[in-house]
Amino acid sequence: MHSLPQIVPNLEIKLDHLAITQAMFPGRAMDPDWSERVLAIVDAIQPTLTPEAVCQWFEPAELGENELVLRSPQSLRTSTLRMGEHARELAAASMVLCCVATLGEGFDRSLRQLQGSGDMLAGYLADCAGIYGLLQVSRAVYHEVEAVAAENSWGVGRVLCPGAIEGWSLEEQHQLCSLLPIEQCGVSLNEYGVLSPGKSVSFVLGIGPGYEAEQVESPCDICTNTGECWCHC
Repeated sequence: MHSLPQIVPNLEIKLDHLAITQAMFPGRAMDPDWSERVLAIVDAIQPTLTPEAVCQWFEPAELGENELVLRSPQSLRTSTLRMGEHARELAAASMVLCCVATLGEGFDRSLRQLQGSGDMLAGYLADCAGIYGLLQVSRAVYHEVEAVAAENSWGVGRVLCPGAIEGWSLEEQHQLCSLLPIEQCGVSLNEYGVLSPGKSVSFVLGIGPGYEAEQVESPCDICTNTGECWCHC
């Protein structure tokens, strides 16, 4: 288990146009015309993707009512994540992975070009493809975490993202990202806690003998998303 930051470049992901189309119209029969439109967009933007992630393992040093203190195994420095009441999701963690993942700037440029062309539908479909693509990047990291947990005969906790779970504000993303050299995978953070490129995400995952799940799950019951959900596509 590495304690130093790990840059994971050129993650292998593939945009599945059928899965994207189905996610856009959940519970409905798939229209062949829509799937063909999505396929055309996927073929255009797949070459622009440069998915990467930067990750680091930390030890949970202290769990408070609304915050988690993490300690670097190497430097022994501590940092506090003010996660709100759902910090308790990491009560069973023996190790915590902090991660920032991205589709890369190339996708953002491609999306801006489509949106600027006046073709609103193409821009919308490309954005949907980007949401799906970023989920696949995250899942590639999840699989690595699941493998580490399995090697230790441990389980995995649920994935937690600032701004996406109740009580953990997007502004607190600054503290999480300060733990990682996000610039090494081309990601930056503005004053409002928003990541750039746009299709980027930060999250934490706990593993330990106290968890029962073998696969990473989404915390749908404490999610702040009130729109369409892509977590199960």
